[in-house]
Amino acid sequence: METNIFNTENEEESNVQEIVPDIKQDIIKNKVIENSTEAEVDIESLSQHPLQLKYYGETGVNAALAESIKISGLIDLPVINQNNQIIIGNRRIEAIKSLNVKKIRVRVLNPDMADLEEAFIVESNLQRDKSLMQKVLEVKYLYQKYSNRVGRPTIDNERPEGRTRDLVYEDTGICGTYADWLAGLDVTETKVIKILKQVDDG
Repeated sequence: METNIFNTENEEESNVQEIVPDIKQDIIKNKVIENSTEAEVDIESLSQHPLQLKYYGETGVNAALAESIKISGLIDLPVINQNNQIIIGNRRIEAIKSLNVKKIRVRVLNPDMADLEEAFIVESNLQRDKSLMQKVLEVKYLYQKYSNRVGRPTIDNERPEGRTRDLVYEDTGICGTYADWLAGLDVTETKVIKILKQVDDG
């Protein structure tokens, strides 16, 4: 029997599903639903977004996620932009590719959502396990976001109040002094890159 991986009515949440805190997850989902259309595309036509590669690098296959999708179906549709670049759901798409699926249903963001692509990419990944380098890049993004609150597009259309370091802590759980230190690192310096890699490698 052919596996139906597009079972979006499945209410069970997989323990390997990409998640963010409940409130932010709901905000992101609602924004996507309100500003996108569903479509079926060739899975090989999809590519990783340059900003995804900047923050998180190449996405590998998660065997547990692939097995979960095979058994339970795809709970949330991946999100792409008008250029077939993946905004949300890189791990799901790589897992589905490993199941030899040729076509996939996705949500395609409306063209006027282009300015929010970076926000969607980073903020949908905030609570996932990641390397120290990835955390540094996220914190830098958030410091820039909260330091330039006027005029910068946000997913929820609100301008949060409070100190930048406190807002970063709410998003990441990284305390103020440590967050300040991470935000100040120059990740273009070879010495810094080397130290971060040593930490990640244990």
